[in-house]
Amino acid sequence: MDKTNKTILKDTIASSFFSTDQQFEVIREICPIANQNFEGLIYHHYFIGFRESRYCNGIIKRQEFYYNSEPIGISKEYDSIGNFIKEKDYGKKELFNKFRNIKYYR
Repeated sequence: MDKTNKTILKDTIASSFFSTDQQFEVIREICPIANQNFEGLIYHHYFIGFRESRYCNGIIKRQEFYYNSEPIGISKEYDSIGNFIKEKDYGKKELFNKFRNIKYYR
């Protein structure tokens, strides 16, 4: 923010939402400064599960999965008009089974 408390174009707007037991956090960052919108899930202070980044125009930039803040499986990347660019296989697909062990109880 500038001195007049107005949001300026260089600000990044971010929000976090926590589960009632504080074990899960949904984090979201919104353009413009990062040149992307981002959403992800944090569990016990580590990124986990599906993570998606979008260009400021709303088109998907990257889709990937994480376990303990490390990429697993296949990550896909797209250009700013939505054309597929590349994918990378990080392996470790057996870690997908560990998602089943994560439980959330109210």
